Amino acid sequence: MNQVFYGNDLVSYQHFRQAYDQFLDTHDLRQEWPRTWKDSLDPHHFEIMCLTSSQLQFQELLYEVILTEKTYVDDLTLAYKIFAKDALAWSQLPKSLRLIFDNLLQIIRLHLGLLQDLRNKQRLQHPIIRSIADQFLGYAPRFLDYYSAYFINFEKANDVVVRSMASKTDPLGIYLRSRSSWPECRNLTLQSFLLKPVQRLMKYPLFFQSLSDSLSNNDVDRINHLRTLHELKSAIRKIEMDKKESEDMRKLEDLAARISGLSGNLVSSGRRLVYEGYLTLVPSLEAPLMRSVTTDALGGQQYTYAPHPNVGQPRSNSFSLGSSKKSIYVFLFNDVILCTKVRSKTRLLVEDVKVGSYYGPNPHSLFKLVQLPGQLTFVDRSVSRVVNGSKDESGLEQQGSRSSLRFSSIRRSRSNYSSVSPMLTFEEHPQQFICSIATRHITNYHFETTTAEEKKQWCDHMESVLESHVQRPDWWHPDGNQSMDNLNTPQNRPASITMSIQSLAVQHTLGLTLEQSDSLTPLSSSIVDSEQQQQQQQQRTTTTTGTTTGTAIYHRHL
Repeated sequence: MNQVFYGNDLVSYQHFRQAYDQFLDTHDLRQEWPRTWKDSLDPHHFEIMCLTSSQLQFQELLYEVILTEKTYVDDLTLAYKIFAKDALAWSQLPKSLRLIFDNLLQIIRLHLGLLQDLRNKQRLQHPIIRSIADQFLGYAPRFLDYYSAYFINFEKANDVVVRSMASKTDPLGIYLRSRSSWPECRNLTLQSFLLKPVQRLMKYPLFFQSLSDSLSNNDVDRINHLRTLHELKSAIRKIEMDKKESEDMRKLEDLAARISGLSGNLVSSGRRLVYEGYLTLVPSLEAPLMRSVTTDALGGQQYTYAPHPNVGQPRSNSFSLGSSKKSIYVFLFNDVILCTKVRSKTRLLVEDVKVGSYYGPNPHSLFKLVQLPGQLTFVDRSVSRVVNGSKDESGLEQQGSRSSLRFSSIRRSRSNYSSVSPMLTFEEHPQQFICSIATRHITNYHFETTTAEEKKQWCDHMESVLESHVQRPDWWHPDGNQSMDNLNTPQNRPASITMSIQSLAVQHTLGLTLEQSDSLTPLSSSIVDSEQQQQQQQQRTTTTTGTTTGTAIYHRHL
């Protein structure tokens, strides 16, 4: 074990004290400052300046910014020299803590320069300072670079410190507790010191908001302070975005390692999770109803109900439905959708995992991919069913079910659908919807949720990403090569595939063909060639379907 943590603590303290005193003398930080701007002035000079209350408040705020900046630099320097300097010499120091210590040194240098500029301004304009906006404007871009890295590494480093301090035998914990007892720490732990950059950054907008409010609207310096306020807020927003993106990438890496059967790399810049959760996959034996709307010459509307032609057995060898419902776990991203099955096997974690730091129902879950990663092309929330007690043309009462769809009285042969009796009463199923997912083929799924609100959430989220999914149809690979690596890769996109929703719907027909006999037959889900597309476009007329969304196109062949 390295002697860093077991050396003579008294000798270490003496070395620290020597280096710290030298730092204070070099940067002229040893002198104690008066607590307020008024206290820093000669009483006689203060009386003859005759400042208004707003002017006095402005000067006090400026002084507070500079004074607290000095305290901030001093605290960070203490943290680095007491905790970081010796620990960095330890070869077994956790990576996250090593990174945060390196970030800390960068921030110290940044704010040491800012403090020197503020003090120079203070000396030149003493006792009345007009503005410090220019100084902060010059440093704002560097805030973004240094604090972004610090925020990204902060939580991991803080977790390491917490676990080490909680252990009585951990060498790092022993070291940190020993250093925290030094008088310069003022009974503060390393956790408290590491939190200071986060707290300080969030205070700057508050300072400049107060400074701006202290100036009159026609004061030219107010504009500069408002501009600085805007720049600081923009930098903080970008820092928070960078932190979230880093966390999302980490969670993607973790999820990819937990999914078996996933080829390629799930981690991609800009990929974000939109929604996730359990869905029940309804077998094709429980075919849902689709509502078609026709309008007569007088503007009246007629509704025709028929078994939905887009729901069939999924083309997946790894997930056979049979005649029973199956539960799957779906991850909906902004550019791809993953359908998985939660495995009975789980992973063992030796450390506690925070809520929100993982994807999936819990951090222990493992998954099996049940379909190739794909993209949504169609969402239909208006799945209908027969209302209990309605009668068909024979006068027989129909017994519908609110928990499932069993249409034995209206189910027809898939090869020759007939219209459903107009005497039956229908309603939208509160928990079921349909979506189509494109991989090497288009697979149509009939899903069921546990509540109506959950159905609404799923449909809303799917519709929100539907256009971005359809506008990037890179899932089509005629050579059958489909993986996360070539998903959404421009060079792999077939030139014949147009990038619009309308053309995609033509190439991948998801609806009905109403033949002259008025029988309903499902169109093939394979891509038609260009001549067939042109012929279909000349013969096609479109009918709408209730609240159906997405790219479902229905053709009437005359």
